[in-house]
Amino acid sequence: MNKKEMLEALLNAKNTHKVQMNTVNLSIKGKILPDNMILDKEICSFGKWLYDDKSNLKELVGSLFFKKLDEEYIRWLNECGKIFKILSKNEKTTLLSSIFKKKEVMKFEKATIYYEQLKNTSNNLQRVLMSCERRMSALPESKFS
Repeated sequence: MNKKEMLEALLNAKNTHKVQMNTVNLSIKGKILPDNMILDKEICSFGKWLYDDKSNLKELVGSLFFKKLDEEYIRWLNECGKIFKILSKNEKTTLLSSIFKKKEVMKFEKATIYYEQLKNTSNNLQRVLMSCERRMSALPESKFS
């Protein structure tokens, strides 16, 4: 990939991440089911970008930036997994709890608490992405494929 293509790929990865965060948020609000979220780092579109051997990303941004990016991304995936595990629980309900839907409310409240942690991780991931973007922007075209 040339410099322009790499920067476009990075922008696409940032946008993909924003869409994924919106999906998590809508899931917590009960507006959509989280079934369309892929939480496998090798399969989701952000992970495909990050781990694409052809992009030479690790060499371009440096191993320390890449390691930080990888760590934040894995942390983000794990936190998403916790949220979706909570949201997908099918707990047995008693007559009283089904009337008040207390367990359902508690489930969404707990997911909301985890979502606050996820937002912090997402912000960290975005900061690392911005650093990578600045680093790549500063590189001469000759450093790219």
